[in-house]
Amino acid sequence: MDSIHRVVLLLHGMRSSRDDWVHEIALLLRKRLPDAEVVESSYGWISLLSFALPSARRREIRWLQDHYTEYLARHPRASFDVIAHSNGAYLVGQGLESVPSWRFDHVALLGSVLPADYQWNQRREWAQARLVRTDRASDDLVVAVFCNALRGVGMTDVGTSGWSGFEDSGGGEHEVSWYRGGHSAELSASNLSDLADFVATGRMSDIGPTHTGPSHGLALLSQLAPWLARLVFGLAIGLIARWLWRATQRQYRVVLLATAATILVIVLDVV
Repeated sequence: MDSIHRVVLLLHGMRSSRDDWVHEIALLLRKRLPDAEVVESSYGWISLLSFALPSARRREIRWLQDHYTEYLARHPRASFDVIAHSNGAYLVGQGLESVPSWRFDHVALLGSVLPADYQWNQRREWAQARLVRTDRASDDLVVAVFCNALRGVGMTDVGTSGWSGFEDSGGGEHEVSWYRGGHSAELSASNLSDLADFVATGRMSDIGPTHTGPSHGLALLSQLAPWLARLVFGLAIGLIARWLWRATQRQYRVVLLATAATILVIVLDVV
């Protein structure tokens, strides 16, 4: 008989690996949960530029689907929990949306890059996530600005939930905010211990706000980010058009072909 009753998936985020906080919290979980398999997962290094490419995000979702299936086949009677940071949180949210049969008992999302309007109500209706905890940092430029800029150019599968919070909690979400610092502020040693306790017991943290929240400047920059992204995109198109207008016939043909190839790659990537 299988002695593993629980599987805990640990998913790192952008510009990180399983050698960082993942290994540290895995040690804590193995002490707390001797009957669990704690999986120090890694889909490899992903940069901010890679994250901005829809095809790269879709590729990692397929990786997590295979990963989940592998451990479900190994331990078909086990319950699943997950702690995910940044892009890891994105993979969990999109994976749950894509595969209705997925089930997680405890879900902890740190610095989530999922949209603020992500439908947790649907996840609860489908019994996919029993307890959801989200941890947010006050000065998280990656979530507040970069993800909002991506939304400005049509990438609505990402968003600012790890900074602004979720609009639809589904009744089972608990927010811990604000941590002072940037995109990795939630990964402090003291918080990792608290997260391990949440996964082991389901007990929600009583930690109050450790910081008053984001500055007015960052809030304003986050609001402007979609418009700034559109402006930059429009200026780039305008500069290309201006150069083509002044180019010689040979230069025109070369740049036209390069532009057409770039547009084709972007369209295929978004589709």
